[in-house]
Amino acid sequence: MYEISAVTGKGIPELKYALGKIVSESRAASYAQEHPPAKKRAVSARKDKKKAERMKRVSKQRAFKQRQTR
Repeated sequence: MYEISAVTGKGIPELKYALGKIVSESRAASYAQEHPPAKKRAVSARKDKKKAERMKRVSKQRAFKQRQTR
């Protein structure tokens, strides 16, 4: 309960902040229910290996030789 006065305005700010807090908590709870956290997919070891191979640096000479053999 909050004591307020319509004449002097005493207690109105406290009431507004309390209502704002209740509304924000309610909105956060409803948003959490509507939007569950995304599940992380397990990345396979094969994909990790391929990614590592793509990221591996190759010297200029080796890259030139690879292009020549194709």
